[in-house]
Amino acid sequence: MTTLFPKHGKILIGVIHLSPLPGSPRWRGSLDDVLRKALADVKAVRTACPKASILIGSGVTARNVKTFLELADGVIEGTSLKRGGKVENPVDPNRVAALRRMMSQIPCVSKSCRCDQES
Repeated sequence: MTTLFPKHGKILIGVIHLSPLPGSPRWRGSLDDVLRKALADVKAVRTACPKASILIGSGVTARNVKTFLELADGVIEGTSLKRGGKVENPVDPNRVAALRRMMSQIPCVSKSCRCDQES
């Protein structure tokens, strides 16, 4: 964690809220549009703070994780790993394995990475 959040630096935690998502009362539109806007926001943060540690906390799937990890240092994901992508369902081991497979194909740039030690 000291590589992700250096002791000598100050931590800035910011949250970029997504537009309403499918299933929410105000949902109107395309999930691809929501993710495009989120990616544009991440690019803006990366441009403004090129050395910042960025974690993506929503919207990540096996299909788009490579795109997000080109700009971010890590992901925090939950709903896409549930059966049918529904928060009320249990975790789907096949979805977890698919995300992990895709992530294992992306080279790590973090000095604190232990990917070679994970199974």
